[in-house]
Formats: sequence, C-alpha cells, structure tokens
Amino acid sequence: MSRFCILILLTSSVCFGLVLHPGPGEPNLVTWTDRPKDDVIGKWYKYNTSDPNKPIFNASCVAVSSNAIITIRHQGGGVLSNVWLADVKYTVEQIINAPDNVDLRLCRVKRTSPGATYLQYVPLYTQTDERNKDIIIGGFGKGRGNPISDGIGDGWSWANNHGVLRWGTNKILNKDWNDIVSTGTYDSNVIISKFDPCETTDYEAAIAVYDSGGGWFIEDSGQWKVAALSAYVLHSGVSYYNPATEQYGIRISSYADWISLNIPARMDGDYSGNYSVNLLDFSILAGHWQRTDCAANNDCDGADFEPDGDVDIEDLIFFLDSLVNLIDDDASDLINGER
Repeated sequence: MSRFCILILLTSSVCFGLVLHPGPGEPNLVTWTDRPKDDVIGKWYKYNTSDPNKPIFNASCVAVSSNAIITIRHQGGGVLSNVWLADVKYTVEQIINAPDNVDLRLCRVKRTSPGATYLQYVPLYTQTDERNKDIIIGGFGKGRGNPISDGIGDGWSWANNHGVLRWGTNKILNKDWNDIVSTGTYDSNVIISKFDPCETTDYEAAIAVYDSGGGWFIEDSGQWKVAALSAYVLHSGVSYYNPATEQYGIRISSYADWISLNIPARMDGDYSGNYSVNLLDFSILAGHWQRTDCAANNDCDGADFEPDGDVDIEDLIFFLDSLVNLIDDDASDLINGER
C-alpha cells in the first residue's frame, strides 16, 4: 500500500462545486433521466455557534438509509447542523466519524420541517471493481465561471453560484486503489477521475468548492449506488481540463462494512419518520399497496418490510403487529407509572 500527499491547503481546497463544459457539455436535467434521483443528494449546513439562526452552507451529502447520510469530515459542523434533501430540512442528531482519521462521517438525521418523511436513499457500492467504470457525479458546489488560460493550462474558473444541484459524468481511472490520500489531518482510501475535454464523457464534470460530500454513482444491475464522495482537487478556484487534472473521491467500498454496521435502525412500522406509528404510516402503506417495484424505490418507504420487492398482505400484517406492540408498550408504561 502506498501513501501520497495531496498538495492542497485545508483552508482553501478540500471542500469542493460541479464544473461542466458549456453547450452540449451541460445536461438537460428534465430529459436526462438515466441518473440517480435528485432527492438522494443533500446540502450540509454547519451549525453556527455565533448565530444558531444562520447555519453555514459548506458541503454536500448523500442519503444512504431512511434516516442517515454520509459526508466528509473536513467541512466541520457537529450535532444540530442541518441537512436539506428534496427541499426538506433535517437536523443532525448523531455523528459517527470513521476510524483511523478517515475523511468520512455517518450522521443520523431527524426531520424538522412539516411534511418531511424518511429520506430517499441509495445503496452502497461494495464491489472493488471500480476501475474504468462510468460514473455520474452530483453536488451543490460552485459551477463554471470564466475561461482561464495560464501557465498551468486551460480551464474554467469557479463561479459564485453554489447551492444549486448539478449532475455530470466522468470515468474512474485505471489506477491502484491501494493508494491513500493524506491531507495532513485525514488519511483516506480514494478512487480517482480526471476532468478532460468535453468529448471524453457526455457531460464531463469537475468537482469544486462545496461539492465535498456529494456522490459519485455507479449503475449496478439497473440500480444506482454510491461509490465515492467528492473530496479533493489539486487546484483551488480553477478546474483545468488541458492538461486533464485528477480529482479524488473517498472510496466507499473500503468503508462499506463500517457504514453498514453503524447505520441506525428505525422504528418498525414508522414509515413517516416521526418516531411514532399511526394513521399517517398506514396511509403511506396504503399508497404503496400492491406495488411490485419496491426494490428500486427504497423498499417503498419501508412499507415493504421484508423486503421482497412488493407491498402485500404480509406487509400489512407486519404494520398491524407494529402498531399493536407500540400500544401494548404504551399501556405497560402507563400501568407501571413510567408515563
């Protein structure tokens, strides 16, 4: 295993936006549907200790379960930070940092906005065959600014237009994944792509500031899975494509076991994410009744409890059992004077 240092400063270059080439290099997100759902990429707002009413947006994140997201650690922020997914606000209730100074964290979140439900999410890409795979990248970072030609090469400056979800494409390089990127603070396994001229992939994309924590996705058997989190680039303020410039993502397959082990459980029968089982959850189950495409749709918000791909009588029985068990627990607490 080899180790190399990313020559960038934590103060300027490790939180990164999505830069796309102009014209045909910019996708029409209405017609381009063969990509992950917008709802699985979120905005991370760091808790502002100076003014709690004004959280600071400084990164992206990816939902990996109905109540948890993953992102990078270098953006900072702790418990009480906010996450926005699908225009819905969630509050970070618990943060679990990856061991061994890896630039990765798993966060349990709870809804704070009216009408919020459990997160839409993507599974983890656990295979180790990422080399040469096509990827789709998503993030809320800065976009393309003005053309740049200098002593380094040709590229695009970063415009001050972050906070908008952008999608693009790229390709994982055929390189040794045993390399560890060291920033001086974090040491992480990575996968690598390059920002090339626009003909390399359809919507060739470079990551930029505030894209950190956004996802690199691989399609596997018709399902999009997160394979990396945007993390590092070599230059701050400019995305160079001539010569092509490497960019780095935290490799999920290296940490998939740790993520899976720490994903928080949720209450049986609670499909709405309000930490209760009631008629709202029944209405969600009824809305998914007899659906057979749950495997590709987050188990139909959990209504497909087994899961076996559909919502049927077994799922209804499970929900009713969950409701009865909750009523029994509440009654027992009342009898014992615990409520």
